[in-house]
Amino acid sequence: MASHRLHIETGRWTSTDLTDRTCPYCNTLGNEFHFLFECNLYNELRAKYLPNFYTSNPNMVKTNEMMMTNDPAVIRNIATYIYKSFELRENFVNS
Repeated sequence: MASHRLHIETGRWTSTDLTDRTCPYCNTLGNEFHFLFECNLYNELRAKYLPNFYTSNPNMVKTNEMMMTNDPAVIRNIATYIYKSFELRENFVNS
């Protein structure tokens, strides 16, 4: 939906060069895949909320499967992960 505040998206709004759309924690490309599976800032939340099947050797096929799940518990956990991760990110950026 592209309705979030990751730099990959906000950079589109301001025509920021792709190489400058970095994660504020890792200083690497701050896209959705990085946010969900790679950024070390969210390791504890990821381990708590995202199913190990998806986080173990993540790839785009698994990502698409996870995002298209009909399992209410998985959907709730993904939503919780995203919510809490954005809170953590906001606190990190503002500290």
